[in-house]
Amino acid sequence: MLFDILMENGNIFIQGGDFIKAKDNDLLRQNVIRRLTTPRGAIFFDKDFGSELYKWIKARDVSSKYIETHVKQILIECDEINPTTINIAVVRVGDGLYIKTSFQLWNLGLQEKLNIALKNNEIEAGFVGG
Repeated sequence: MLFDILMENGNIFIQGGDFIKAKDNDLLRQNVIRRLTTPRGAIFFDKDFGSELYKWIKARDVSSKYIETHVKQILIECDEINPTTINIAVVRVGDGLYIKTSFQLWNLGLQEKLNIALKNNEIEAGFVGG
């Protein structure tokens, strides 16, 4: 069984002297968020890992369609996601860019909803429900 250290909002948790581990659906969710919020090229051993979202925090000349296509491609790279179920909506409000996604996982058939906000030079991402 695969697992990773559970991270929430950049925090790592310890219980009983050991790291709390993310596994199963929590691990899949964590991996999707990590792939979308890591700047592409930031990981020295995998220059293709990550996304271009950081480039678009302040950019006004990037079309919503281009962002949708990019986010969809990143989600398709996640083997656990059924690509035919991916839906994406992009909205600009003031200086913020908001992306709402939904998709199904192959193994569970669960509908997942992920919201991403690009504002104040930061990216916030989180799943709805849970």
